Amino acid sequence: DAPKYPFGEYGVNKLAIERYLTGGQDRVRASVVHPGHISGPGWMPIGPAGNLDPAVIDALRADGSCLLPDRGGETIHHVHAEDVARLHQACLENPDAAEGQSFNSVCTQALTLRGYAELVARHFGKEPRLSFLPWAEWAARTGPEDADTTLEHIGRAPLFSMEKARTVLGFVPLHGVEDTVLEAIDAWVAAHRS
Repeated sequence: DAPKYPFGEYGVNKLAIERYLTGGQDRVRASVVHPGHISGPGWMPIGPAGNLDPAVIDALRADGSCLLPDRGGETIHHVHAEDVARLHQACLENPDAAEGQSFNSVCTQALTLRGYAELVARHFGKEPRLSFLPWAEWAARTGPEDADTTLEHIGRAPLFSMEKARTVLGFVPLHGVEDTVLEAIDAWVAAHRS
């Protein structure tokens, strides 16, 4: 319900679609679900550096090391794919309450980059060994593609509430953020690393 002030083509287009679906007469009955960083077994989740670089997970598994931008305090907000599907189902099962509404679909907690890296290192039995560089230095070392992906995620530092879905639809996510990201990482490691 908060006012939205998107930036970038992606965000601006998402808001235009939402307004189109929820804002007028002569439209189909619609609800909008805004998922966070969708995660689950079968693909690499947005990782502790805010991108999809598997080397970040490999280093955390090997020795707990991770290089992060700035101080690692930016947030990213995951959601388990099953909970995204369940929220869609809740909208379908409660059409009168859901019609014309938009709902966040995220875990009830977000992670900072630093907290995420520490979680992954400890999950693999390693003591976290984090280091930090100012953004420009980190981006130069990381490379343009991964740096751009990171900036797309941490530039918004998302932190969303599931309160509206709980109040309007009685919906509560089944999956916590730690279980969501670790399940996805474990499945990815099992499929791609020996």
